[in-house]
Amino acid sequence: MGKITAGSTRGRRAPYGFARQRMLAVAGVAGTALLMGGLTACTDEGDTPQRDTSASESPATDDADDADDAEGSDEAAETDDADADQADSGDDSGGTFAIGETAVYENIGLKVTLSDPEVLEPQEEWDEFGGEGYTAYTFTVVLENTGDEHYDGDMTVFQARAGDDGVEAPQVFSFEQLGNGSMGSVLPGKKSTNKIAFDVPDDADSLTVEFMELSDWDSESAFWTHEF
Repeated sequence: MGKITAGSTRGRRAPYGFARQRMLAVAGVAGTALLMGGLTACTDEGDTPQRDTSASESPATDDADDADDAEGSDEAAETDDADADQADSGDDSGGTFAIGETAVYENIGLKVTLSDPEVLEPQEEWDEFGGEGYTAYTFTVVLENTGDEHYDGDMTVFQARAGDDGVEAPQVFSFEQLGNGSMGSVLPGKKSTNKIAFDVPDDADSLTVEFMELSDWDSESAFWTHEF
């Protein structure tokens, strides 16, 4: 896939204070969780993110295509059986997902989806992201609360690494283009749509975004990888 042409807190200088406060707040949350010994955890064993397959289910086809579909149905059945065996083994996704796929945290009651990235262009002279040797990319994040209580979206942390060497891709904060950086609270059965962005070295051929959920300290991370 070709490089998308056109962002670390390489944000605007003016809101840098907010970005710093945001990072300090996250660090404070993590420190509190450690001091409490995981008392806020939803489960003792944590939650392993699984791939959401519900959206990929398709309706049955018409009888007119039965003859052509018979062979394909057998192959699909074999694939479904294999998928079921893999799910039973507890290794459905291994916490790794393709861009656009949804990570499901059953115990927490949370679904997380990451969209294809788009280039984030500097728009003000003081915008520091997307400088020489870097391109800033923004992702749309959808949090869906499948639980019975409101979910605190600010108990989530995203970070990214670029290329085979896993070089840090600093997170970008831009109030004008990305908002105030808060995921907010999500009511039961509702969704929250937000944007995150990272400054990526131009020579990187991939970017892996890691999602961490802090309310269940033992829950595992979910990873999405985009190939440039």
